[in-house]
Amino acid sequence: MKELRPIIALALRLVAVAMATASILLIALNVATIQVHVVLLAVGLFALCIASIVWESRP
Repeated sequence: MKELRPIIALALRLVAVAMATASILLIALNVATIQVHVVLLAVGLFALCIASIVWESRP
């Protein structure tokens, strides 16, 4: 499990970046409501928080 922590942290960071990118893209296309943007950014922030916890707990 210890060798998977950097990979998991990287994957969660990529999820966070993807959620922010999706939100920006949907704003540019003007196809989503503000609630959708809030949910996307909240999911990204949650993934980033979990990634930082995983990264900090490595030995």
